[in-house]
Amino acid sequence: MTEAFDKAFELLMEYEGGYSNDPADRGGETRFGISKRCLAPDVRVATRDLRWRPVSELNVGDELVGFRAGERRATIFDVTSVLAIGPVRLPAAKLYTSIGELICSLDHIWWATRRGGSEVVYNWKMTSQLRIGDEIRIWREPWEESIDAESGYLAGLLDGEASINKGTITFFQNDGPVLDQFISILKARSIHFGRSAAIISHIAK
Repeated sequence: MTEAFDKAFELLMEYEGGYSNDPADRGGETRFGISKRCLAPDVRVATRDLRWRPVSELNVGDELVGFRAGERRATIFDVTSVLAIGPVRLPAAKLYTSIGELICSLDHIWWATRRGGSEVVYNWKMTSQLRIGDEIRIWREPWEESIDAESGYLAGLLDGEASINKGTITFFQNDGPVLDQFISILKARSIHFGRSAAIISHIAK
């Protein structure tokens, strides 16, 4: 590993006392994550600003969308930072998944489960422990970034007038040309949506 990584690793271990999310570590949940386990340079990861970028384009200090195990094996999303970057040579494998292929080290860990019983239980499993049929927990299938005028129009409306709850985006707008244009763009991009009339009451003082 690089000298920068080793220095960051040493400092963090003084605070943490061990790897976080390590299947062999029974010391309990830790606040920060650090790992020498690796992904191939072309594998894309989600950044905090919701862009999917190849590992090769990341820089020290970039913030990524991460997650950790919560109570009852729930998934808790969190922000994680890139502490150091450097090439390594490790035994690796290619994973063939329902949303694509990727190459990773054999000791890279995944939040995964194997269906078969009445209860679905997720655990941290290394790549070398995965078997055909195991299900890996993912956030979303990677999307492409759009920077055209219509994407900016949607972004402006949603940033100002929308809310999100449990994965559902709700947008409030009176009937008129703005809403008509909004719906037209959604249809053109095959984005599924539902529409309902809402009555908003206001109590005057």
